[in-house]
Amino acid sequence: VYKRQPPIKTIPVPPTAFENTPIDYGRTITVRSDKLKFLIYDHEEEDGDTVSINFNGQWIANKYAIRHKHKNKEVFEVSVVPKAENYLFSKAWNLGGIPPNTLTLEIDDGVGRVRVLTINSDLKKSGGVKIVFDPD
Repeated sequence: VYKRQPPIKTIPVPPTAFENTPIDYGRTITVRSDKLKFLIYDHEEEDGDTVSINFNGQWIANKYAIRHKHKNKEVFEVSVVPKAENYLFSKAWNLGGIPPNTLTLEIDDGVGRVRVLTINSDLKKSGGVKIVFDPD
């Protein structure tokens, strides 16, 4: 388990690009807790995808080799900013053996259902998700 990042009071507007690579936030989801756990694994088949993952301006994984779900036991813990549009994006460093670079992200807020999302990235576009905390 990775150490939880310190709470952030305010966050910048979600970036639209990183290193001249546009970020496509394919979805916005709502969570019911300000503490989240992320489990990240390769979508369908482990094929050598490597990513860096940014949450609210902080890198929580750097050049991380995405593994198959049954091989990956690493959980990333983060704190979300209430009543704000939090964001996560994935920077692809390669395309693996089966393009595009795909990762599955399980988001567990501990009080609701676990969300499972697939984020696609390639060398010309980063994939992401916006996360809103609403306890109701």
